[in-house]
Amino acid sequence: MENPSLRAGISLTELTATFVPAGLLIATSLLAAEFTLSLDRYRALYPLWAAAALAIPAVYAHVAADGVRSMQRYWLLFWTFSFAAFLIHLGYSFKGYHRGSWLEVALAAVWAVDLALGWFSDSQARWVAFLRAGVLLGVLAWFTYALVSHSGEWLPLLLGFALVGAAVLGLWPRG
Repeated sequence: MENPSLRAGISLTELTATFVPAGLLIATSLLAAEFTLSLDRYRALYPLWAAAALAIPAVYAHVAADGVRSMQRYWLLFWTFSFAAFLIHLGYSFKGYHRGSWLEVALAAVWAVDLALGWFSDSQARWVAFLRAGVLLGVLAWFTYALVSHSGEWLPLLLGFALVGAAVLGLWPRG
């Protein structure tokens, strides 16, 4: 059975609807860090928040897609931009703030494999679905843990709950 590539059908509207908010969010996260007293800490932290914010629509689109190609394309785009923000977070984590976590490196590695499959493979194999579900659960668990437990601020707490809420809402039965 032929499965047309997700990347082949991405429209300019879909790309714009994901790239503009992602670009603004990532740029804002990096610029906001410049106005803090703990530059290294917030250069690592704010892009993590941006990655979580971009993962919210990605998680919802993936869970709720149910074969709808446009939802799958939105998942791929938001998932990619969330990964880019996560890589910025990871880079600054190793550069200065807390020397990074090897668990985050492992998460980034499997996330990169998932994205490579999303962009360059048309496979519908079961192992791809299991890998994607594992990566999704890993990212969801890591972001929720990192956001809810490592900060006393309201925004990361809200992002953590919104991320879980997006997954639950995506699973909600549609009638």
